[in-house]
Amino acid sequence: MPNDPHLRCLVCDRTAEPPLEPNPRRVSAATALSCFHHAVSAPFQWIFVSFWGITPAERRTALELCTLLKQNPHSKHATVCAVLPGIHRELLHCLESAKVDRVVFRPVAEALRELWSGASTGEGRPVGSPPGEILAVVCPYFNALPSTGSHDVHVCGGYRNRMVLTPWRIRTYCEVENHRECEWYRNPAKPTDGTGDVR
Repeated sequence: MPNDPHLRCLVCDRTAEPPLEPNPRRVSAATALSCFHHAVSAPFQWIFVSFWGITPAERRTALELCTLLKQNPHSKHATVCAVLPGIHRELLHCLESAKVDRVVFRPVAEALRELWSGASTGEGRPVGSPPGEILAVVCPYFNALPSTGSHDVHVCGGYRNRMVLTPWRIRTYCEVENHRECEWYRNPAKPTDGTGDVR
């Protein structure tokens, strides 16, 4: 339990998986509308918006919620943290435009434990990183195409989005500064010849 009596957080998580431990300083909301209602009705220091296990349509709703939270005078001073299942370059750009403060790539429960731990020890270390810091190291050709359900297909824009990226390549090149050593970053494919084949 955090020692800071003023630290209160709001969590918008549709799936609530894994279940969160009870905490009197946390308010949970299962929908964007409910989250926004709580955010403008009482002060919170942190607002977590989860993007885990949701469809592309629900993702757009969550992004709109983040935008409204940073625009509304009753909630804009809270630290809004987007909780993502993985790096999604286009979404990170949208979150940066929405002025979202932080992004984390682990479940809400883990991010909250880090927040409570920092508050209890007095360290006050921010959870996550600003979207811009992550974008600074991610390959600009690291793209995501919508698929069925809540999962995207990651493809290489340097190969005109025709190469599906494996988890190994994503970890080794696409999500890190090492992408500058990738052959398709250094020599992106030229336009097609009209037959759909890369020249």
